[in-house]
Amino acid sequence: MCCLMFEHEFYRDTMKKFPKISSKVITPSGQGKIVDINVFMEKIIVEHEDGKRLPYKLNEIKTTHSSKSVKEDNKEDNNEKKIIMVTTKMK
Repeated sequence: MCCLMFEHEFYRDTMKKFPKISSKVITPSGQGKIVDINVFMEKIIVEHEDGKRLPYKLNEIKTTHSSKSVKEDNKEDNNEKKIIMVTTKMK
């Protein structure tokens, strides 16, 4: 159980760095919205207006004024937290 608690803390703390899913962002390729986050690779998948989905590093995007980070969103509504967990298959 202790390693699961560590994983939960890792995801929670790491997700605070990222804007939340569905946030509108500006990328080098134009505007779009976040559709997925890869915590381990620290990549954000953005769907652009033309439907293309492209990966970006956190420092490559800027959020629009209407977007909130996960940290800000959790302050407003502590009851609805969304943590994306990735499981790996161990041999």
